[in-house]
Amino acid sequence: MPTRLLDALPAAFPIWPDAPPGGQPSQLQESASQKPGNILSVRGVSIPTLTPFLPEHPNGSSIIVIPGGAYSQLVFDKEGSEIALWLNQYGITAFVLKHRLPVEGHADDYLVALQDVQRAIRLTRAHSKDLGLDASKIGVLGASSGGHLAATAGTRFSSQCYTPVDQIDSFSARPDFMLLLYGAYTGNMAFNHASGEQLFFPEAVKNRLYAEFIPSAQVSADTPPALLIAAGNDDRVSPENSTALFLALHQAGVPAQLQIFDDGGHGFALRSPDTCTFAAWPAACIDWLRRHELISAN
Repeated sequence: MPTRLLDALPAAFPIWPDAPPGGQPSQLQESASQKPGNILSVRGVSIPTLTPFLPEHPNGSSIIVIPGGAYSQLVFDKEGSEIALWLNQYGITAFVLKHRLPVEGHADDYLVALQDVQRAIRLTRAHSKDLGLDASKIGVLGASSGGHLAATAGTRFSSQCYTPVDQIDSFSARPDFMLLLYGAYTGNMAFNHASGEQLFFPEAVKNRLYAEFIPSAQVSADTPPALLIAAGNDDRVSPENSTALFLALHQAGVPAQLQIFDDGGHGFALRSPDTCTFAAWPAACIDWLRRHELISAN
């Protein structure tokens, strides 16, 4: 597999026992490349995996980290492994999800990413005891399109989007909490406050994905607690996406916190310059995790 750039990471493991559901295109070939801005881009995923990042002193909490990349690539380091290593510092076991991309010709096209994140949550929960994890403290953290996918996991966990393949699929796909960074939660063309990137996608499958999965319109009282992070000057995904989802959570009685920082733009993750107010989001996140007893108060 031509993914030598990934060799320095911990060993990944597949989330499906055989070929995943959704109809794989025969020509799909995984690749990893270094993009401008020192970004590791992964495409062509046919075997979805979780890459574990284990803390020195685990506290039982775990988070599935979902990289962004506009559903056309996975920004695997900046919005994946770097965040996982940061979470490890606080005793959180992290798993970076390498999910299939809806735009790469799968028969189930817009569903495959949700299939993979549901399976990843179920797999983590099924093996939580063996891994020394608390089955009631399994969260998701997503950035950009990963934020949309994480929010979809938290609002559509009861949707049967694939036929069960084994006993693992009898476990709940509901995450216990959500950490959501600068995602598009309000759909696409139907929303007048959408940013330019949301108004039209050249790929029909991406338009369908955002039309079907609108987290702000699909919140229920069972949606897990959430922390939403955005930058006020994000010109790619309007921060009003986060505002709309926060209001929906609040109206449903779901514990939620919204942090919109003055500046930071889109897609900084942990690489924000110290001069940006957005650089304060990791501290806000750790405070939220402590108050929800997901990490130690110390």
